[in-house]
Amino acid sequence: MAFRVLIIGGSVAGLTLANILEQYGIDYLLLEKYDAIAPQLGASIALLPYGMQIMDQIGLLNRLLDIGEGVDCTLLRGPAAERLKDFDMFGDWLEELFGTRMTFMERQQLVQVLYDHLKDKSKVLTSCAVQTIDQTDGQVQVTTTNGDVFSGQLVVGADGVHSRVREEMWRHEAMSNLRFDVEEMRRSITCTYRCMFGISPKPEQHILNHTFKVYHHNASYLCADGPMGNMYWFAFFKNERQTTGRDIPRYTAEDEAALLAERGGDALFNDIKFKDLYESRSRATLVPLEEFVLEKSFHKRVVLIGDSFHKMLPLIGHGGNSAIESAALLADLLMDELQQNKSPPTNASIERALSTFDRRRRPRTRALQQASLDLQQLEALEDPVKKFMMLRVASSLPFEKLALLGYIQSVTPSHTLHYLPAPTRKGRFPFTDGGVQVDERPTSVTLTSCILLLTLALIGYFTSQKAISDSIIPVYALWVVESYRPAFLLSPLSL
Repeated sequence: MAFRVLIIGGSVAGLTLANILEQYGIDYLLLEKYDAIAPQLGASIALLPYGMQIMDQIGLLNRLLDIGEGVDCTLLRGPAAERLKDFDMFGDWLEELFGTRMTFMERQQLVQVLYDHLKDKSKVLTSCAVQTIDQTDGQVQVTTTNGDVFSGQLVVGADGVHSRVREEMWRHEAMSNLRFDVEEMRRSITCTYRCMFGISPKPEQHILNHTFKVYHHNASYLCADGPMGNMYWFAFFKNERQTTGRDIPRYTAEDEAALLAERGGDALFNDIKFKDLYESRSRATLVPLEEFVLEKSFHKRVVLIGDSFHKMLPLIGHGGNSAIESAALLADLLMDELQQNKSPPTNASIERALSTFDRRRRPRTRALQQASLDLQQLEALEDPVKKFMMLRVASSLPFEKLALLGYIQSVTPSHTLHYLPAPTRKGRFPFTDGGVQVDERPTSVTLTSCILLLTLALIGYFTSQKAISDSIIPVYALWVVESYRPAFLLSPLSL
């Protein structure tokens, strides 16, 4: 009996998996509920180095660099559009460290490129919305809303945050485990923020290849260059209260209008206000921002990847890149099983592979989810401490060093495909499953250093001593960061 994977969902995660399986020689069918691949939903996506290196391995790097726009410089601005910090070398540093820089493109374009790269497009079926999933010994059957039935040995739910596959998986879990509470699982999906994302023409005053991040109370903005004279923008807003599960709202045109009336005057950059971008938009959508990483990503022969399994705030860009990474890891684990066994994988071997997938993905995606949440809370200036840290302390630090250190720790513990050639673009830091290890410093020393750093910032702020903020704080902050390096063990930086 042959081994076939049924992929549910034809967006980034599903089509990435389809491309890898095709190149691995693993049979699959992809079922997409819409009547066309790559519908225009008005969203953009930023490919980070750890997502781009998988695109490189499957042969899409040059095509994506052609249609995307790389980030050269990132500019930080405060509530009055005042300058906080400019990362002039941000793009160059990313490329030197990891081989590629952050690259923005329309999500529709990425999906289209992934689809076009498939050799056998008969494996992709549209207008196939899932109704039920049934599992028998060694086989899974998917029945669609139009009555078609498809059979395979594994179902992969890549159908997004409102996943039908996830609901079916939970239904089967509840049937076999009376203690399993589906409603409790739904309530683990939370929503604290909402986002309006859109595409507008670049303002005349805008400098090419520059990305702006703007901080307001309970709101933050990300405005990035896109190709063909477009600007991609994201406006993040904290909700009045957190909602969960079925209570998470869906927004209407009236909600958009109310939000614009409330926040349209927010200053962004170069005399541009939020309402200026919105009013010149070609597309814009207001959506809730769900957050979760499920306690378990699979049940028997059904597994979830991408937003159906893990969803995080999008301000760093980890969501789409994590979906690509999940697809790559799952494909490698399936290939491992098929290489080791000439006969089709048994229930035990499938469960072993999916358990490994679950064990490796949950810690990584939880760390990325928490990092995204922490940064969102800071950038939205949610309380006086966070406001002071972002507007006063961070602007006095060598922030680009801290940002790159964070990127190193999030980018390098990534997965590269084991059965395809290594990425052609390489930087100073290798992509490894283990990541870059940072030597531990005693907690007491780190805490004392941070307290002293904050004290210097407070003195500089309340006494208006620019000598402190312009020279002493950057030097001391540089020591706090760089003294971790083993190469400086015998230097004064290690003291």
